[in-house]
Amino acid sequence: MATIELRKISKKFQAGVEAVNNVSLKINEGEFVVLVGPSGCGKTTLLRMIAGLETITNGDILLDNLVANNIEPHKRNIGMVFQEYALYPHLSVFDNIAFPLKVLKRNSPKKITKPEIEKKVLDILDLLELTDFINRKPKELSGGQRQRVALGRALVRNPGLFLFDEPLSNLDAKLRITLRQEIINLHKKFGITSIYVTHDQIEAMTMGDRIAVLRDGYLQQYASPFEIYNNPINLFVADFIGSASINIFEGGITNNIFYEKDSDISFKINTNQNNINLENIKYAAIRPEFINVENKYENTINIKIDNVEFIGSETLLYFTTGNTKKRIICSPTQDIKRNMNLLCSFQSAALLLFNESGDRVNF
Repeated sequence: MATIELRKISKKFQAGVEAVNNVSLKINEGEFVVLVGPSGCGKTTLLRMIAGLETITNGDILLDNLVANNIEPHKRNIGMVFQEYALYPHLSVFDNIAFPLKVLKRNSPKKITKPEIEKKVLDILDLLELTDFINRKPKELSGGQRQRVALGRALVRNPGLFLFDEPLSNLDAKLRITLRQEIINLHKKFGITSIYVTHDQIEAMTMGDRIAVLRDGYLQQYASPFEIYNNPINLFVADFIGSASINIFEGGITNNIFYEKDSDISFKINTNQNNINLENIKYAAIRPEFINVENKYENTINIKIDNVEFIGSETLLYFTTGNTKKRIICSPTQDIKRNMNLLCSFQSAALLLFNESGDRVNF
């Protein structure tokens, strides 16, 4: 297992594009950290710099407290799983998984024997339930089986650090859920320090001990899933994390009342702190699950339902205020239909406030 520390890491490509900007974070031994953000935010570039596949423009990467900027990739004791599997099409499942050990056998001064290789590979095949496919080629496997082979090939080296670059993005939704759990179970079993890149915030929330949210190459927030969901540092994080997306009201506050721009929506802001300049508040936000479809709490809003999505475990309602689409998550037992008018309510304590720059304002 390994510890990783990034100290003011930056990456600037020749075209002048700054893919990563001054990112600092520390990953503890045995921790599972997820890098998440929209396409082009720099998460894969950051992962490739940790792996040694991209050079660093500025800053330092420390592996087990040693600066690793110039250490060659094959000397970093890293197992990496890619989005495209990267299996050798002419090799069997056994030989694909055995390949890193055979390279080690040729190049390492500490020789690993053929029986040792065979035992390690067979153990991995058994662990990943691939024994029945031992002699098949990659083209004879399903997408989930290929990804298991890729996991096995990385795992067989017994790495100190596991890197995942969107490994499940090519799989269907049901299989993604299954393999997501398998990856977490492998992490619990072996305790290998892991960094996982994804653009899927559900994967980030369900897998990570901590999440690093990136935007345009900048680190926005680095915290536990609970902290990021309930205490986002800015409007971008609040909007990016959460399914369904958070509801954002644009407007302003007068006499502790928030008035939404271009609508007749208003609600109370309860604060006992005199040092807050409420005039700087431009956005109020609330998670869809905190809006009740009954007149139950102190803040009420009249809405008209635009659309209804019955998901099974819950129902997702869409409505429009202030020219923006908003959402409510409610019980599937409530019979709500399109074009229905509702008087909904929520508590002031459930609101999040942000200033004009999108920074969080606590109240």
